[in-house]
Amino acid sequence: MSTGEPPVSRGGEPLPMPLSTPTPSPGSVAPVDGADESLLLGGTTSTDPTAANLGNWQLVWRRFRRNLVGLLGAAGVLMLLTMTLFASFFSPYSPIARNGQAVYRPPQMPRFVHPEVGLRWRPFVHPVVTVFDEET
Repeated sequence: MSTGEPPVSRGGEPLPMPLSTPTPSPGSVAPVDGADESLLLGGTTSTDPTAANLGNWQLVWRRFRRNLVGLLGAAGVLMLLTMTLFASFFSPYSPIARNGQAVYRPPQMPRFVHPEVGLRWRPFVHPVVTVFDEET
């Protein structure tokens, strides 16, 4: 193959010849074929936020918002975190308080309907009455 002939591919077709471009100076940006110069300088060509224009965290958040199970899990974690931060508000009793008379009593079911008063909006438990049987 002589120097004047274009290079040939394996199929026998001539390969495209590279275009001769002037050598850029050290401080300039060399244009790329088919590229807009504003992209090379850090600008964008559109105002629409596409995936190419978004950062990594923005892409992660966009994909996470479409995941319903992930959003429900995040809401549950935020709810638990809120209850942890405001535990003294949500807890009706002190964590170190102890009733020595009710140590061995089973827990009682909170109720909303009282036999004498009817429906109550605050839950309550019936008082525990200790009766002593003198026969046994």
